[in-house]
Amino acid sequence: MVYEKKKLVTQVAMSGEINTLAHYLNNISEKNRHTRDFTLNSLTRAVTEVIAFFPVYRTYINSWTINDRDRQHIEAAVSKAKRQNPALSAFIFDFLGTVLLLKFPADFSEEDKKGVARFRDEIPADHSACHGKGG
Repeated sequence: MVYEKKKLVTQVAMSGEINTLAHYLNNISEKNRHTRDFTLNSLTRAVTEVIAFFPVYRTYINSWTINDRDRQHIEAAVSKAKRQNPALSAFIFDFLGTVLLLKFPADFSEEDKKGVARFRDEIPADHSACHGKGG
C-alpha cells in the first residue's frame, strides 16, 4: 500500500522531475555499448520504481563518497524494484544501481563521471517529495 502511494506520487506530482532524471540516465547509458539500447521509457519506469522503494526520504551522498547506510538504502530500493517488475529487464535496474552507487566502467571519462554526478545529485531532491517532505 505504501509503495503504491509513493509510486502514484512519483508518477503524478513528480513527472517532470522523473523525466529529467530519465533523460540524464539515458545520456549516461548511451556512453556504453552494453547499455545504449535501453529505451527512455524503460529508464523512466526504472527510476520511478526505485524512487518509490527508497525507504527514507533523503539520502546524503557527498562528492564521490557513499556511506554504508545510503549504500544499503540504494541496494535495497533497486533490489525491491527489480523483484516488483519482472517484465522490465533486470539489467536496467542493475545499471541504475551502478550509477547510484558511482560504479563506473573503466572507460568512463571525467566528463562522463560528471554526468553521473548531475544525475545522482537530482535524486535526493526528487524522492523527498514522494515521502511527503520538502526538497
